[in-house]
Amino acid sequence: MKFKIISVIFFITNLTAFSQEIDHFLPESHQQHLSQKEYNYLLEHTLQQLDEFEILNVESGIVKIQMGEYPYSFSLLPIIEQSAEFDFDSTQRNDLANEYIMMLMSAYEDQKMLSEADFSTVKKYLRLQLYPGEAMEGEDEMHWVSRTDLEGTITCAVLNLPTATATVEHNQLAKWGVTEEEIWHIAEQNTATPTYETIRKTVADSIDLLAMGGANTTLVLDKVMPEPIGEYGAIVTVPHEEIVLVHNLKADNLHTFQTVVEYLYDFVSEQYQGHPDPISPYFYWYSQGGYTRIRLGKDQHGNLHIFPPVAMDWTSEE
Repeated sequence: MKFKIISVIFFITNLTAFSQEIDHFLPESHQQHLSQKEYNYLLEHTLQQLDEFEILNVESGIVKIQMGEYPYSFSLLPIIEQSAEFDFDSTQRNDLANEYIMMLMSAYEDQKMLSEADFSTVKKYLRLQLYPGEAMEGEDEMHWVSRTDLEGTITCAVLNLPTATATVEHNQLAKWGVTEEEIWHIAEQNTATPTYETIRKTVADSIDLLAMGGANTTLVLDKVMPEPIGEYGAIVTVPHEEIVLVHNLKADNLHTFQTVVEYLYDFVSEQYQGHPDPISPYFYWYSQGGYTRIRLGKDQHGNLHIFPPVAMDWTSEE
């Protein structure tokens, strides 16, 4: 059976003690895939495969277990989605869960191995990774090598392993003998190296829109865009981890910034709310290597109002 999950993201959770709580309720976002009875069976089978570890708690499809020094979290949502393809009492469902757990264990061993390796071995795996802001809490941000590039999101330096994505910890830097600035520099170079899929489309009669595969392209936009970002910047939105939408602003057609936001507003909201891995519902103005959020609001009649950043002062002339 070909396993469709490509990577698993491990997060070290806050170091507070957990009392064991098993939430058996099927997450609302995935109730179209399985029945409550089917989920209960899948959950119990999965936990049985983890009996060598301490189960800390299960909530909303997220399992927290003690692995080594830290508690780790992983999601059952990919198994829920793929289990729907098989009959309730089929061996394929059990095999799917077993293979997923084996992958988790391999990912953990890979992460553990690299955490003990020297920097010459590790650096080729460094990448930038964009997550929604709520993926981390205050204590987590202190633990990880992270920063904010786009409002409402968090950028992490990660090790993009064959079986998992492991976030770089601050305490690893001293061991490797490198600074945080060096980590960011190498991660940015490695992130910009692949060729990302791009699709160009004309919308609203005359507006050029570029769709790029992968949320992380926002973090190296100047390096991966098929055309240079002009002096007036670009409108960017990244509703989920699989897509980035970019509209490059041109000197002879600056008013298109408002048209493209109006045109994409409902689409971006739907994509953000409906995807299992959302990133941000916001629109951003990208200029000179940085992002500024474009404020939006609706009046009592449902009309969309756009409030561009102050630095977009040329918009007042339109």
